[in-house]
Amino acid sequence: MKNMKLFSAVFSLFLCIECAFSNESVSMSNKRILPKVERRGGMPLMEALSKRQSIREYDYSKEISEQILAELLWATCGENRADGKRTAGSTLNKQSVSVYAVLEKGIYLYIPEENALKLVLEGDYREKTGMQPFVKDAAVNIVFVGDEKKLGVSNPTDSMLMLGVDAGLMSQNLYLYCASKGLGTVVRGSIDREAFGKLISLESHEKVLLAQTVSWPKE
Repeated sequence: MKNMKLFSAVFSLFLCIECAFSNESVSMSNKRILPKVERRGGMPLMEALSKRQSIREYDYSKEISEQILAELLWATCGENRADGKRTAGSTLNKQSVSVYAVLEKGIYLYIPEENALKLVLEGDYREKTGMQPFVKDAAVNIVFVGDEKKLGVSNPTDSMLMLGVDAGLMSQNLYLYCASKGLGTVVRGSIDREAFGKLISLESHEKVLLAQTVSWPKE
């Protein structure tokens, strides 16, 4: 009987470990390891371009799976080569724009090299990502943050221009992914940049650039 109880306990532990390392994300303290992204297949580029559009009406009852979250973040600025370069080009390859995913349970920094989300702030802060009424209930709000210090361009005007271009490249990648999956998205400039920067404790050389909402569209 004692051996049977021991076997049962070990088997239960094995099942827990197996579930933890399944296709769902794995939580490691304040870090979420995202599911592996399938890089083959999908909608042809020309078809995705023809379907690309901005959508502002969403079905809030439909959740975005962890797999789709991983894919949309990878499409935005994930690593697509062994040398650490990414799906979106960046000025001087400095990779000076970071992506924050604002979800119902917290604000996370996307870490491309680890395919992971790092918790920045726990809680629902979706309404802080924009002034439109739909942002507070959307499944995901992406916020693009540029780092002038990392870019290393001395002229402030040139620096902000280059960071804006880099964020635009990422935003278009996200648009095309959403078009290919039937998701709705819209890029937005209407975000209280100073307030959001304080919320996530940005340094003076880090600037909030744009926000982009992603959710299933309303039928």
